Amino acid sequence: GEATAPIEPTARPTYLPPPSGGDRLAFASNRAGHFDIYLIDIDGSNLRRLTDQPGPDFDPAWSPDGTQIVYVSRPSLEENAHLWIMNADGSDKQPITGGPADDINPDWSPDGEWIAFASNRGGNFDIYLVRPDGSGLRAITEGSLNELSPRWAGNGVLIAYHARAGNQSAGSELYIMDSSGGVPNQLTNNDFIDQWPDWSPDSLRLAFTSGNGLPEGQRAIFVLDFATNMVTQVTEGQSHDDDPAWSPDGTRIAFDSDRDGDGVFDLFILNLMAGEVARLTDNSGDNVTPVWQPR
Repeated sequence: GEATAPIEPTARPTYLPPPSGGDRLAFASNRAGHFDIYLIDIDGSNLRRLTDQPGPDFDPAWSPDGTQIVYVSRPSLEENAHLWIMNADGSDKQPITGGPADDINPDWSPDGEWIAFASNRGGNFDIYLVRPDGSGLRAITEGSLNELSPRWAGNGVLIAYHARAGNQSAGSELYIMDSSGGVPNQLTNNDFIDQWPDWSPDSLRLAFTSGNGLPEGQRAIFVLDFATNMVTQVTEGQSHDDDPAWSPDGTRIAFDSDRDGDGVFDLFILNLMAGEVARLTDNSGDNVTPVWQPR
C-alpha cells in the first residue's frame, strides 16, 4: 500500500529578536525589482525580507499578538490578488482566500478572530470579513461605491474605510461602520481625496491622507479628533504623504512619501509631539504601506 504521510507538527511562529529601536515596521518595497514584504526596526536596522516570488506581495498587516502577518500576493501580474498569512519571520506561508477576484487591503481584528479586507468578488469593491483559517467569509458593505482599506478600531467594534465612485483618481470619502454590518457613517464630504484611515490606539482619533485645501495633486496626513470633531493637518504635504500608520504608544505616525523629489516613495516617521519628521528608508525603490508591530 501507499506510505502514509507523516503527521505535520503544529506550526509555531518563529521568535523574532526584539526590535533594536523599541519598535518594528512591516512594509512593502520593490527595491529588489518586484514588491515584497519587509521588516525594519524603527532605528533603521535589522532589515529583513520576508517574501520573494515572481509576482508582487503587498499590503502587510500584523496579527494582534505580533506573531503573524497577513498580506496580499499575486503569483504573477496576470493573476488575481489573494490574502496569505505567514509567520513574522516569513515561514509557513498559507493562502486564505482564492477565486476569480482581487482581495486586497487586509487588517486583523484586535481579538485575532477576523480579517477585514476589500474584494471585488461582487463586482465593485466591498468590505468583507474572513476567519484567519479562511472560513466564515461574509460581506459587510454593499452598494455601487468601491469600498477600500478597512481598519479596525481598538475596541474591535468599529471599522473605518474609504469609498469612491470611480477609479483611483476619483475623490474618496471616509466612513466608519459597525463590524457586524449596518448603515455606514460618512465622515467626510468634499471633492478631494480622503483615504487610507488608521485609528489611534485609543480609537479617539483617525489619521488619514487628504488633498483637502492643498494644491492639486498634493496630499498630506491629517488627523480627525472625534472628541472635538476637529481635523488637523500634521504633515506639510508638498508632495504625496500617504498610508499613515499609528504607533502602538500613540506618539508617532509612520507614512510613505515622495517628498524628497527622487520619484520614489520612502518611509518617514512623524513625531506628533515635536512635529518633526524623520526619514527611515532611502533607496532606489518604493517603500510603502508601513504597519507597526503590536507591542
